Amino acid sequence: MGVSEYPNLDEKFQLEGPKYDVRLARDFLIESGFDRKQMRVLADGVEGADGLPTSAAIKQALASLANDSQKGDFVYVHFAGHGSQQPITQLISHIMRRMDSMRYSCLET
Repeated sequence: MGVSEYPNLDEKFQLEGPKYDVRLARDFLIESGFDRKQMRVLADGVEGADGLPTSAAIKQALASLANDSQKGDFVYVHFAGHGSQQPITQLISHIMRRMDSMRYSCLET
C-alpha cells in the first residue's frame, strides 16, 4: 500500500516517496521469485497497481488476506505514507482484545 496523494491535505503535505517505495518493494518481491498474481498492490501513482489505497480497499484487501491465507503462508504487508502516533498502551490493548484473528489492525473501524 502506498499513499502519495491526500486529497484533503494542502499541496505541501503530499508525498513523493510512497509510490517509489511500493514499486521497489513489488519489484524486489518479483525478482526474489514471488508471483505477481499473488500480490495485491494498492497505490496511487503506480502503474499496474490493483487499485487505489482507499480505506475501503485496504480493509477489503486485509479481510481477503485473512480469509485466503493458511498456516505456513508467507505474508508481507507494506505501507508507505503518512502515519500517526498513538499511545502504545492503546495500541497493545486493541491488539490483545483481538488476538484470535488476523483481522486486527491499526485501521479505524
